[in-house]
Amino acid sequence: MAGKTKSQKKKALDMRSKMYLVLALCSVMLLVSVGISLVLIGGIDLGGADAQSVSTVDSASMVVESGYNKEENTIDTQAYTSTILEQAADAGDSYVDETLFLGDSNTARMYRMFDYCSYDNAIGSVGMTAKSLATFACVQVSTSSGYITMPQAVAKLQPRRVILTFGTNDLNPGYKAADFVKNYQTGIEAIVTAYPSVDIIVNAIPPIGQQHSNQSLTQTQVDEYNKALVEMCQEKDWKFLNSAEVLKDSVTGYAKSGYVETSDGIHLTRTAMDALFNYIRTHSYITEDDRPALTTIPKHTGDKDAVVYTVPVYVKPTGWGGEVWPVLNVKVRERSGEDCQEGNDLLRQVLPQDLNAFGMIPEFVGRTPVVTQTQALDEDDLVSILTEPKNAVVRQYRKMFQLEDVDLEFEDAALHEIARMALARKTGARGLRAICEDVLQQTMFDLPSEEGVAKVIVTEAAVKGEEQPQRIYG
Repeated sequence: MAGKTKSQKKKALDMRSKMYLVLALCSVMLLVSVGISLVLIGGIDLGGADAQSVSTVDSASMVVESGYNKEENTIDTQAYTSTILEQAADAGDSYVDETLFLGDSNTARMYRMFDYCSYDNAIGSVGMTAKSLATFACVQVSTSSGYITMPQAVAKLQPRRVILTFGTNDLNPGYKAADFVKNYQTGIEAIVTAYPSVDIIVNAIPPIGQQHSNQSLTQTQVDEYNKALVEMCQEKDWKFLNSAEVLKDSVTGYAKSGYVETSDGIHLTRTAMDALFNYIRTHSYITEDDRPALTTIPKHTGDKDAVVYTVPVYVKPTGWGGEVWPVLNVKVRERSGEDCQEGNDLLRQVLPQDLNAFGMIPEFVGRTPVVTQTQALDEDDLVSILTEPKNAVVRQYRKMFQLEDVDLEFEDAALHEIARMALARKTGARGLRAICEDVLQQTMFDLPSEEGVAKVIVTEAAVKGEEQPQRIYG
């Protein structure tokens, strides 16, 4: 009829169209999810300053210093001959043992990571500044229930001399050398007040690498601070240990290659520590021992770091290996007086404070109620695994041989040889089946077509590959 419009029904989607629609929706959702994830981790530059700063922090990029003039703040050693310690004969380990080392993370590394010192003659607090030397309570000793300051610790430990190494954590473009020295001097005077008999030696701030992880640090300011320190020492009649001269590269003025960790360009390596302690022993300061009669000396039992990092001070990428053994051995030896071999004997004696010394943060160790260890399997353990469990490898092979009406016997010497081979290959219990398979493969291939075999005996020689397992006919 005229004036009527014919309504048309919408055609329903067929199965293929529905499938395409679902795929399209899934793809859109996937793209949105990926985009949100990238924004959250700072992977997309949103163009704003805030987003850019977050990305910069997360990348932890190294800073390459430029414009440094190594001649600008050199120390005139001739002008400070009575203050700067000069080279002398090697004073030996006894000189180090009589010295108490106070400092920041590089001092902490001397005994927490390396074995140049011990808890008996070193106190280090990671992140500590010279400004906080007089006031920061960071030392635990056996006669005090809480933390005490380093000057208080000096009075209790009664050392013959102290070597102080602070300054790296004070470096800041807005912190002038005069203010740094003023605050440092206040801390040292607190030590002298607490224990007047102690000899004061101020160590130079160690050089940093040209490439380092903190943009606030410059080698120029390190030199400025060291120059101010030697002036302070001359004024106060203290001694200055110019160890920077052995740690610095004579050409660049930065730390020598291999002397600072490549991960941050700041902390001294074992190689640098070797050079530093050789310098300390050959630039000694030995005066008449005028200390009053020593009273009972407590044990230094722990430290509190000024800055707690969320990563260990030192952990090899492969985890528990490499230099962890010397670190733990030093701590165990301090308690027991005996050296332990790497492995079960050493791990069995590890205590929570040893994990702190290794580099694990106290907050992590303190939340671990039980410290235990897994022990490496030895030869007898592997033999037990071969034979004792309900589904032991030896029992499985015996069952397979019984399908051919053949008894299978392993001599005791053969079982021990299999275990020794697994230990040698470092495959542990997982490698036992592979060794048995190699030994029995040819025999298992021959048995179905060979009549009269009643028993197969696996000998030590068979395991070594010198002969086939013995076949007994009957």
